[in-house]
Amino acid sequence: MLPHKRACNDAVTLGNSTGQLDLPVNVTLTSLADLPLLKVLSYVPGTDLGAVARVCTRLYALTRGHWSVWRGKQACFSFKDHEGLLALLRVTPPSWESLEVCMADPKLRWDHKDIPDPDPKENYNVAKVIEGGRTLSLSLLSETLAVTVIQEFGQRRIKNLSIELHDVRRRDLFFSSLHQATSLETINVKWSWPPSCEGWEPQSYRASSRWPQVLPRLHSVTLDYRGNHHAEFKHECRWLRLLIEAHCEQLRRVSLRSPEVMSLLEFCPSGLERLTVTPVEGMAEKLEPLLQGLRELEFIGRFSSKAGKELAVLLRAWPGPLVSLGLEHFPEEVVRALGSGALAGLKHLRLGDPLEVVAERALSTALPGLPSLTRLVLSAL
Repeated sequence: MLPHKRACNDAVTLGNSTGQLDLPVNVTLTSLADLPLLKVLSYVPGTDLGAVARVCTRLYALTRGHWSVWRGKQACFSFKDHEGLLALLRVTPPSWESLEVCMADPKLRWDHKDIPDPDPKENYNVAKVIEGGRTLSLSLLSETLAVTVIQEFGQRRIKNLSIELHDVRRRDLFFSSLHQATSLETINVKWSWPPSCEGWEPQSYRASSRWPQVLPRLHSVTLDYRGNHHAEFKHECRWLRLLIEAHCEQLRRVSLRSPEVMSLLEFCPSGLERLTVTPVEGMAEKLEPLLQGLRELEFIGRFSSKAGKELAVLLRAWPGPLVSLGLEHFPEEVVRALGSGALAGLKHLRLGDPLEVVAERALSTALPGLPSLTRLVLSAL
């Protein structure tokens, strides 16, 4: 093997037909072609990718135009470093299909196990691009920052917005900014009521007679609540009624995923195509006005004895063209009602765990009453 110096000289001699020495060529990051440069950018940590994109217009264009650079990236910023997080968001691709905003409790320190905690004494805002999809998930400690994010990036073709509130006192700040999200088609709002909010009664809904703004493309709403302070949350339901009523002419899908929000069922429009509800007593009467055009219906949660009997009566006299039905847990009387003949047009049936063993046997007697059924899924909800 030739010494290193001799090998370099030989390479220069072979590559120079004039016999003159060639000066070494300086290879920089931006001198690479797009394909290898994108490969390099895919290894840049998420926290640093924003700074790299601001180096020049070419790097900015590549980071904004290629989701492969962002796939699976995560970034954390100090609680006080709002500008750092905003700078990162400004260089992400503009075509987010979904934006998730989670308002973390400032009293809770680091809870993201998949990202190392640089300083256990600090709180951090987190941005994460979900693997395999165009979803940007944000975990924020500042409601002011959350409003800034929605206002600044709401028009960047964001179709789906999912918000998780750990403190309902921040609710107005979120929704007052939604008029910027003009492309929004679906919204998913989940509340959890911490002990610090016990005894607090929201006042803003009293001063507002309507929803602050109408989102022109909104067609799907999902509402959920997880907590023990049910008495306080009833005030939120009064305010959420404004959300449904303001968009009643354009809503096509509504999902009420907890008993606390089921009081909103009576305000849902009659033109719904898909409805997801939690079985509670008295729901059958509220469902009747919605059945005529409803094509997809799903029940999540367990039926009480009374709620099961109410639904069985409703299924035996179903007036509309129901195509798909899903039951997470089902009692025997509901299964028997499926085969009564009123649901002869049902094509898709999804059944989870039965409440009684006899319900499994009842299914075999109900199936002949479903002649249009083309898909049956068991224990899949």
